[in-house]
Amino acid sequence: MILRYDFDKKIDLAMFKKQAPQYTRIFDDIQYEFYLLRYKAIFNIKKCQNTKKYMTYISIYDLKRDSDCEISSSKIIIPLKDIRFKDLGNIPNFFAHLDSSEGLAIYENTNEVTDSICNFIQNINRLEKLNVFC
Repeated sequence: MILRYDFDKKIDLAMFKKQAPQYTRIFDDIQYEFYLLRYKAIFNIKKCQNTKKYMTYISIYDLKRDSDCEISSSKIIIPLKDIRFKDLGNIPNFFAHLDSSEGLAIYENTNEVTDSICNFIQNINRLEKLNVFC
């Protein structure tokens, strides 16, 4: 199952915080996609078999938009090579190798998954607010 959240100027994660723990518990494999003005973040969550842990794979994309604000192209970001992510909260911690375009985190429960994703999106939103990268 894929759930998509689109944000333009204001990030409101209230609906996600309400839905995510339940959906993550119900589905063995779920993907959350967050679209901001200049970034896309994808979280693919898989239940670990025979445990109550959740493996979360993370990808971040730069988005280019046309004059109608439609996405015209996207490019995967490698956070450990991108200076924008150097001191950006916990984001670099998820990417183990310098060339990794996909991060990984393992959580004990759905609340940890939800809280971590919210924190991640709020950190990405900090980049959105920096005009220097427009």
